[in-house]
Amino acid sequence: MKKIFQLLLVLCLPAAAHAQYFELTPDGFVNASDPSKKYVVLEFPDNNQKQAYDKVDQYFQSATEKSYDVVRVPNDRISATATTPITAQAGIFPRPYDTQYTLTIRFKDGRIRIDGPSIDQMSAEDGKLRLYPTEPQKGVDGYFIFGKDGKVKNNPGKENLEQFFNDFVNEIIVVFKTTDTSDDDDDW
Repeated sequence: MKKIFQLLLVLCLPAAAHAQYFELTPDGFVNASDPSKKYVVLEFPDNNQKQAYDKVDQYFQSATEKSYDVVRVPNDRISATATTPITAQAGIFPRPYDTQYTLTIRFKDGRIRIDGPSIDQMSAEDGKLRLYPTEPQKGVDGYFIFGKDGKVKNNPGKENLEQFFNDFVNEIIVVFKTTDTSDDDDDW
């Protein structure tokens, strides 16, 4: 019985680690399970609003690989802006685009809400990457994730953006699953 449980755990864990929370559409990020919503709600019943806020705030303070500009409304919401290179197609070649984005997280007792990421800008040395062409951009050289018809034009760009932001959601989940051992370090 124990071996069966371990086998199920090994088989199910990778699927949970790569869960898709957000999907990119021409209108921005939406909930992958319910596209009518532009946010994802995560349940953490063992945490009240303040505890959830403190955990996410600590995550942003300790994130070393990204430099976040954070705006806080204590115990209510955190908005974080950062720039990260995300790879997309540029013609036939993949290239990193410096992607400036904003994440907003709201808090209530037992749950948090992560709003769909807002992509402020994606740029590289030879131009910008946009979600879709708009009227003023018709004659502008540039690359787009979606065509005018709303169909995916740059699949690697779409997939990498989705993976990046879904990985962020997974990082937040890990924050809530790890136990805080800071008070246990009294052996000085």
